[in-house]
Amino acid sequence: MDELLNALRDPASGRPRLGLAMFEDATFSDTARFDGATFSSGAWFFGARFPAGVHFDGATFSAAVSFESATFSDSWFDRATFSAQAFFDDAKFSADARFEGATFSAAPLVGPLVCKGRLDLSGAVFAAPVTIEAAAHEVRCVRTRWESTAALRLRYAGVDLSDAVVTQPIAVTAHTTPFARTNGRVYDETVLTDSIFEVFVGPRDPGVSIKSLRGIDAAHLVLTNTNLTRCHFFGAFHLDQLRLEGETIFARTPVGTDVRRGIPLRWTDRLTLAEEHYWRDCPNTARDFAPDGPQPYWRGRALSHPRPGRPPWPRSTANSARPSKTARTSPAPPTSTTPKWRCAAWDPVPAGTARSAGCSPCTGPCPAMAYAPHAHWPGYCWR
Repeated sequence: MDELLNALRDPASGRPRLGLAMFEDATFSDTARFDGATFSSGAWFFGARFPAGVHFDGATFSAAVSFESATFSDSWFDRATFSAQAFFDDAKFSADARFEGATFSAAPLVGPLVCKGRLDLSGAVFAAPVTIEAAAHEVRCVRTRWESTAALRLRYAGVDLSDAVVTQPIAVTAHTTPFARTNGRVYDETVLTDSIFEVFVGPRDPGVSIKSLRGIDAAHLVLTNTNLTRCHFFGAFHLDQLRLEGETIFARTPVGTDVRRGIPLRWTDRLTLAEEHYWRDCPNTARDFAPDGPQPYWRGRALSHPRPGRPPWPRSTANSARPSKTARTSPAPPTSTTPKWRCAAWDPVPAGTARSAGCSPCTGPCPAMAYAPHAHWPGYCWR
């Protein structure tokens, strides 16, 4: 392969330049390196196999490229440019798939693909409307930029949207059923489900959990059927405009009792956020966790807030949710940006179960409950 690429190098740039590249059902026994290569007339890797890994770092695909039914181990597409359509239909990655800094100029659909490791889209740019369909262990979108609308339909994935740039509506949805072709044939997901994990723990949850929304503008974000148990909201903007659709799962308070000043107090079952668990795990507030109850998921981890104490984000959320003087004197009709935060002190949903977007009396986590949970009575909210 190296001899072939050396013979095709452009004397001016020193990089390989290929016209129409056909590698259908090819097997690359050694690590395939197409770093900096330019595919000017299309590339066809249908059914190709890369057991030792492949590098497309800095590659440019001027025309359509197809990796349909291709099999990868480790793969690098860092800083690659996809100027036309990029087909990853039924592609399988047995390790990580890295697209850091890649540019998708006109790819309406990426996937459905299966990735056993991490699908890393950090720093990638999507210039046109795109739909990403993937069953992956983790989807990382740190500093990813969506310049148009996007839909992420995922399975089994933990999603990190830290510092992502969202200028148009973007939806993250848990795909409840396996991806299937138009003829009804279901895509093979055994690379994700067939592991030692299921032998001892049980079947994996095909749902989607959001790990972080730090630094993101949530005004254009829609989350559907997601798990927010471990989601970090600190540093996010316009959380009052975040839309939660379908079944949304939040963390719960510990169970059991705690003794304060000789009086046994019982934890009230309610919804919480990850920030509250961090806050209460501080040395000066750790007593709030009942020792006889289940330990929180975040027990023993370092607090990421700038200083121990109350998490600062609910205050900004409350200020944005509180109507201004102009709004009180000249009330505007309800819109999609009307704050949806309500009190979660009296939650009819049993512990450990999901809640729907229309569940009464609340449609999302109440920032006041995370800020001062002891100052609330059932049925009342600080607003």
